[in-house]
Amino acid sequence: MTDEGYDAPRTVLDAPSTGRHAAPGTTRDGAPGTTRDRAPGTTRDGAPATTYDARVPRGRVAPDRPYLRVNIPPALAERFDVDRELGSGGEADVLLVTDRLSREQRVVRLYRRQDIPLETEKLDRLCRADRKHLVGLLEYGKGEGYIWEILEYAAEGSLEELTKRRPGAWSPDQVLQVFDQLAPAIAYANSLGMVHRDIKPGNILIRSLQPLDLVLADFGLTKFLAATRHMGTTSRTSAYAPPEAISGQASRSWDWWSLGIVMVEMLTGLNPFQRPDGTWQTDAMILSELTTHDIDLAGVADARWQLLCRGLLTRAPEQRWGAEQTEMWRRGETPEVAEPARPKARKAGGGTYVFGGTGYDEPIALAAALRANWDEGRRLMAGRNVSAPPYLAFRDWLVRNEQTEAVRALDGGVSERPERGLMQVILALDPDSPPVFAGQRLDAEHLHALSREAMMNPQGRGLLELVFAEGILTICDGMPGCDGYALLDDRWHRSVEAARLRFGQRRLQVSPADLQAMLVQLLVTAFEGQQGTFAEAAYKASQDEMARRQQWFRDLAGERAEPATEAAQHAVIIISAPIAARQTSDQIAEADRQRIAHEQRLRFESRARIDRISPPIAVLCGVLAVCIWYVAPVAGPAAVYFGVRARRTSHRAASTWGIALGGIGVILFAVMVVAGLAAGPAGTGVVTPTTTP
Repeated sequence: MTDEGYDAPRTVLDAPSTGRHAAPGTTRDGAPGTTRDRAPGTTRDGAPATTYDARVPRGRVAPDRPYLRVNIPPALAERFDVDRELGSGGEADVLLVTDRLSREQRVVRLYRRQDIPLETEKLDRLCRADRKHLVGLLEYGKGEGYIWEILEYAAEGSLEELTKRRPGAWSPDQVLQVFDQLAPAIAYANSLGMVHRDIKPGNILIRSLQPLDLVLADFGLTKFLAATRHMGTTSRTSAYAPPEAISGQASRSWDWWSLGIVMVEMLTGLNPFQRPDGTWQTDAMILSELTTHDIDLAGVADARWQLLCRGLLTRAPEQRWGAEQTEMWRRGETPEVAEPARPKARKAGGGTYVFGGTGYDEPIALAAALRANWDEGRRLMAGRNVSAPPYLAFRDWLVRNEQTEAVRALDGGVSERPERGLMQVILALDPDSPPVFAGQRLDAEHLHALSREAMMNPQGRGLLELVFAEGILTICDGMPGCDGYALLDDRWHRSVEAARLRFGQRRLQVSPADLQAMLVQLLVTAFEGQQGTFAEAAYKASQDEMARRQQWFRDLAGERAEPATEAAQHAVIIISAPIAARQTSDQIAEADRQRIAHEQRLRFESRARIDRISPPIAVLCGVLAVCIWYVAPVAGPAAVYFGVRARRTSHRAASTWGIALGGIGVILFAVMVVAGLAAGPAGTGVVTPTTTP
């Protein structure tokens, strides 16, 4: 029985010996909410978006919804009921929802970053794309603080989950069913100018099992290419990525390599980078294999399938099979496969250097490992200070392999600047490698992206601060994508020095966080043509009412800067405005404090003056209260009041006399009133004081 309460017919993908039954599926459901594969080396978070567990039937809203970590925008909340979270990835959160009108289940993807521009051209292409091959993007939008997409929902889950239900090697007929749908899908995506760059079983969704209907999903990493080759992000799943991915090279050949890995995995039951027990190799080991060896196809027994895998897994992107060759293979033809490039012979006596538990014979492979394990590489460089055995072994290995430039980098200041030294060593080992520092690409495209990200996310500023302090851009100058970096670094440092000079002239105490923000801002403006990027922000800051109450800030805002220091002037104004506003607020608070203190001092002085004249007044009022009976109701309490105040002075006796006489006077008055009432005419109610003749 399935989770819907009935048996589903068996498909060719379900082996008779297993006795398992497939869950029924739909024909129009497709979603990006996949279960990410657990291959190492990915820079994206896993997303548990399976559809076999906790499945919500179509047209029905889950009665007991769990706590939701994220919510959909109000505009979507009016149209959809949220069933559950499907998970989260490196870019977005994914929710399963139900349309209130049609009762159709859909997938809503909410992007976390709200500052990214909406790529309407890309999204429009996906909306118009043939849904036979790609997951259906129904609509998208931006507003109310959200960027979102609405997509189809694949109720049958992913190919990864299906392989877990049916582990081990699949038969050639079963694999052929998968190939016949994936190859046309990749060819179609490439025809639209798209490179998926993350094809793996977890991103291949199943619309239905009978007949088998597969669709490519999760285009979160897709790049639309105007040319045949483009240097892009290295964000990938390493176990399915081609060798050129190490340098960030993205071309249409990328996805065909990934298809080859998927084919090998299904034909043999294991990914080429999985061990026999199912565990995965480390990222460093995968990178080493990709840079030095061809994929082992010994487990693919069938000659035709081995031909396909050899063609798809050709290391050279320009010689790799694509749509044309795979169509020829499917027709029974035998396209030519390029001979694998022979690895460079290792110099005799070079030996093996062990880094991170893996042995390396080739400088390029070791450079890739150092890039992938930056922290461990930094510790290796720092070992020079104490002549650590790993460092000494590393230097000896470089000498034996005649890596003169790398040895020179080790001897040229690694002790003082291990980060800079590590990057110099990596570039010496692999001069053609992309500039990578602390795991981040530093070519112009990625440096732009890093600086924009750091403007909004303070966590990314520390890396750029280190790039500034170590002078890393000068090392990158002249490398691919890094033309003019020496001038860029010079403009950056000059702008920072000009800004610091202005702060020093005004003796401003700038916080480390503000200094980091200034470094990032001045990096953005150091790029050619970007000097005025923050001119509008600086103007708005200069008009701050609270800040302009400070004369020094008005002078700063009114200064005319030279073109070379204009960006520094803008940065100083932006950072100084809150400081000036705080000074104004502090001055206002201090003025209020002084005013309150003055008022309190006046009240104290007034009270002290009254206290000083209280003793004679107390005695005088007391005498009047005793001697003149009809003023006793007023004079008596007055004598007590001033007598109490007189106790704050040194005239304690006068205070006592005043209190005593005032009290006696009041008592005598009361006695006389009572006596008068008792002796007055009966019933008249008139008090007539008696006098003695």
